[in-house]
Amino acid sequence: MTHQNIENEQYIIINFYSTLNVGRSAIEDELEDVLEDKGEVTGGGSGVSGSNIDIEIYEGTAYDFLNSIREVLKEFSVPTDTVIIMNGNERFSVYEESTGSTVSRNQT
Repeated sequence: MTHQNIENEQYIIINFYSTLNVGRSAIEDELEDVLEDKGEVTGGGSGVSGSNIDIEIYEGTAYDFLNSIREVLKEFSVPTDTVIIMNGNERFSVYEESTGSTVSRNQT
């Protein structure tokens, strides 16, 4: 795998603010399959404010994977308040079909 220069770093954070009805690791495994060798799940965690999955993209941009990630999350029926954050600044709802639809959520 060729990692991108830090200036071009592409990453995705998925925040689950509500309780998941499946184990986070099952979602992570499916996301790994979608990313193939173009990226990987690099971490995740859980706490009192919810849980998260961290993804690093090595080839292409984070936005290239938005619809595929949404499909995986929908397959697992994640809560509607789940947010996909691209490169730390743009937030997307899982259940919004348009790639340009953002949500405003001050929590990270």
